[in-house]
Amino acid sequence: MINTIFIIISIPLTVFGLYYFFTGLFGFFRPHKSPIKSHDPKHKFAILIAARNEEAVIGSLVHSLKEQDYPKELYDIFVIPNNCTDNTKGAAIEAGATVLNCKIPVKNKGDVLRYIFKKLKKNKDIDAYILFDADNVVDKRFISRMNDALCEGYEIAQGNRDSKNPNDTWVSGAMSISYWMLNIFYNKARINFRGSALINGTGFMVKKSIIDSEGYNTTSITEDLEYTIQSMLNDRKVMFVEDAITYDEQPLTFKQAMIQKSRWTSGEVQALKWYYIKVLKTFLKTRNPVLFDISFRLFAPIFQVVGMLMPVAVACVTLYPLNKTEFFSTLLFYIIYLAVIYIANVLFFLHNAAYYKKLKNSKVIAGAFTLPLLILTWVPIVVKCLFVTDKKWIEIKHTKNVKIHEMIKE
Repeated sequence: MINTIFIIISIPLTVFGLYYFFTGLFGFFRPHKSPIKSHDPKHKFAILIAARNEEAVIGSLVHSLKEQDYPKELYDIFVIPNNCTDNTKGAAIEAGATVLNCKIPVKNKGDVLRYIFKKLKKNKDIDAYILFDADNVVDKRFISRMNDALCEGYEIAQGNRDSKNPNDTWVSGAMSISYWMLNIFYNKARINFRGSALINGTGFMVKKSIIDSEGYNTTSITEDLEYTIQSMLNDRKVMFVEDAITYDEQPLTFKQAMIQKSRWTSGEVQALKWYYIKVLKTFLKTRNPVLFDISFRLFAPIFQVVGMLMPVAVACVTLYPLNKTEFFSTLLFYIIYLAVIYIANVLFFLHNAAYYKKLKNSKVIAGAFTLPLLILTWVPIVVKCLFVTDKKWIEIKHTKNVKIHEMIKE
């Protein structure tokens, strides 16, 4: 009976694992040239930055945006402070941004964006929005490359989300690697087989006419994933622009990483509950492969937890009836098996660090060795979120104030 249960569970797990293995292989492809050609400056952009108690970092982001290699008359920088108890507004104005006050109660970033989209709807000069988090700094080619993407006909595009503090702590090193993996083996891989990338919450562009006609109807705590799904249901893909780079601040402590993971997982569980049936029905009706792909992403938290708990359950059931000699020999086998899996993961993570030329960073190397253990700690978070989802946005303090030229030196 128990063996039958394990077999039944292992079938979807195997399918899930093989699917991500084979689709991830496309991330290794390196095209000789970017799929997005260069174009002359054409489109007018509104840069939107929702900011909550970001006095320490907002100035660096605004300065990096003012140094873009794109005509200054073709973009405006708007900072939208909300629920602030510090001088975010003053710091943004001093740096040269235009401040738009948010005059509604705000529970999450989606509320801020909906408000500001309505406020700017009548502005006919804007062709597209680009959204950043306040703790970012941005490569000088970012807006230029988003103009290129828009000229090529891409209505939604996600930039390359790099890390601005991978060498601060082992936690920031580990979390940086997790983002690099998402960039390479999810977003880049999917563009290479003509699929759709994911919106990653910051550093993405969306055409204004889409927002004007369809709105920004997100209510979950992870509005980026929710909007990605909504876009796919409307038969739109998200383009990944690898050379449009934004540098994002990663958590410094284990506690901050757990808060962030709990928030993400709550949003993922909300997306699964709210959208899976609709995604499935739309896929069966349209046969759109992008919807088939996102259906796997929706179940990812559950498969990840079951996939990590299955070996433990199998080992316990296998070891229980054995005599002393068989017990220790079988236990040794499982230990060796887990060691091989651990080493394979570390080598894989180090490959991601090498791709981003970060192997000289000691904390990144430490992150590669500790990320497998960090992932294990996510299991109880996912289990908790399956039954009780976070609905309140818990603030993570951003303090890493660096200039864009410091990131380029690295």
